[in-house]
Amino acid sequence: MVVDPVRPRNKLQKSLCWLYFIPVVFCGLFANFVLSLKELFSDRRAWRGQLFATRLILPATFLMYSLCWGWRGVLILIAAYGLTSTWYFTLALTNHNNEASWDVDKRRKAEDWGEAQLLASSDVGPQCSYIASAMYLWLNYHTVHHLMPSVDQSHYPRIQQILVEVCAEFGVKYTRHGFWRMLAESMRTFQTARMQGVKLDWSKIWSPDFDTHYSLVPDQRSKREQTIQETD
Repeated sequence: MVVDPVRPRNKLQKSLCWLYFIPVVFCGLFANFVLSLKELFSDRRAWRGQLFATRLILPATFLMYSLCWGWRGVLILIAAYGLTSTWYFTLALTNHNNEASWDVDKRRKAEDWGEAQLLASSDVGPQCSYIASAMYLWLNYHTVHHLMPSVDQSHYPRIQQILVEVCAEFGVKYTRHGFWRMLAESMRTFQTARMQGVKLDWSKIWSPDFDTHYSLVPDQRSKREQTIQETD
């Protein structure tokens, strides 16, 4: 399924993406595991530390269930992981695939890294408490995560309140809607490309808190990075 805002959609996706969307996200977790296995065989660094250990969890769980309960255990595990995958990827996709986040022209004109993150992400289920956000797997603070990825998520509700105030003060749009509206917008973006045929530079945007971020902003770094380099 194509989710790039500028790549054309085929006829199948244009007409039936709402039908095969569920099977695709159901298999998302398993597809991620397959990709992680590919990394194990292509990069020796992937065998080190906790990252390697976490990649053993899924096969170890399947092995344990199959030994204890046979094929019934395997089916139960597939259903459990599949339902979790469906909900997780549905939420994750709505964060970045909606009308506001797909305004490619605005994203290209972002003045710095912070504004680029605000334009590239939207939040679902706003103004939920930390406990209530469990139903969204805490993905309803995804924009906050983009801006402050190393901050513990228990602080996200308060940070979100501050973010709303700061965005209003500086006239920067921070998009947040209810789940069903976001889901409907996601389905429309899956069916129709934006600015089809436009070549975009998916440049790495420097972040003080994270290794790399990706944005539609071409050849623009944060003003903070430029200031640091000028000082050096």
